[in-house]
Amino acid sequence: MLNSDLMRLDAPVRAVLGHLQRQWIRTYSTASNLQTGDVHLDASRIAIFLGTCRRFSSSRFEFHRMSLYVGASHRNTVASLFFSRSTVGRFMHKSWNSRLSVLELSTLRWSFEDDVLRYHEHGYRAIGVWRPKLSDCGEAKGRELLSEMGMSVSSLHWAGGFTGHDGRTFRESLHDALDAVQLAADLNADCLTVLAGSRAGHTKSHARRIFATALRELAECAQAMGVQLAVEPMHSGCAHDFTFLTNIPDTLDILGGIGHSNIGIVFDCYHMAQDPHVLEWLPSAVPFIRLVQCGDAKAAPLGLQNRCLLGEGYVPIADIIRTIEHYGYEGYYEVELLGEDVEDYDYEHMLDASRSLLCELLQS
Repeated sequence: MLNSDLMRLDAPVRAVLGHLQRQWIRTYSTASNLQTGDVHLDASRIAIFLGTCRRFSSSRFEFHRMSLYVGASHRNTVASLFFSRSTVGRFMHKSWNSRLSVLELSTLRWSFEDDVLRYHEHGYRAIGVWRPKLSDCGEAKGRELLSEMGMSVSSLHWAGGFTGHDGRTFRESLHDALDAVQLAADLNADCLTVLAGSRAGHTKSHARRIFATALRELAECAQAMGVQLAVEPMHSGCAHDFTFLTNIPDTLDILGGIGHSNIGIVFDCYHMAQDPHVLEWLPSAVPFIRLVQCGDAKAAPLGLQNRCLLGEGYVPIADIIRTIEHYGYEGYYEVELLGEDVEDYDYEHMLDASRSLLCELLQS
């Protein structure tokens, strides 16, 4: 029940707050006995306005501000909820188990249906969806299966390629990316990953302008649909066919010029954590991280990605996770394993070994 302070608010405002409560619980609660009527909100932590919806971020969580027009007298007001850290701990905290995910590229030989069922069987409650696999399955059928299995979508991969390296025109790439935003919204994906595209013969400054133009248009659409965009820089040794962005400072420089709060970055340990100084600059990057991808390496990439099982390479995954957690990250950890060093492994073993290590690190 809303407390007595909230009950004194007028009916349209109470209706919006009730909708926000239900969405909050349905999306994030892991307590089986938690009912909408059991939630007590502290009126001192609620600012009431009605209007447009926007993504809200804090150091401990993220959620979509949801709002709606409820009449002419409230048309210029925005409804937002602001919760303390303790409130988040009671109602929103995700268990370690629910924060572990696997990107479908890790199990390339399996179908989308296989991925959902087997990831769930091995204890994962989230999945990084690869668009071609979902397309083969059928989007409606895929959404139904995810719902039946109670699987969240940690990310949708991927949109981008705006520089024309893959033969598509700028407009073709942008239209495809807009379709991906719609799909991410339909899947309630935590983010849509974005790859800029290679330089493709452009000067670096021109490639940056092309990407910034596309990203600005994409961000506006994504913000209207409540979708977070996560731009992924890659290691220079394997980025050639995917992106000209090979470090976080350059990536954040472009994002800063866009001016939208619903854009962040993917921090892929395989790509970014091979820098021996990663632990020195990582704290400053944490506020911008929308997704952490977990990959390990025995050597730097030379042309193709070649990941090894987590914990078998030299990437300081344990220190990275401790640092990211310490500075407030509460998003997903998405396993991505591909390359020659893992191609002969049994997928079941890969899933079990990865989950075991990450659970150990997250709970330590």
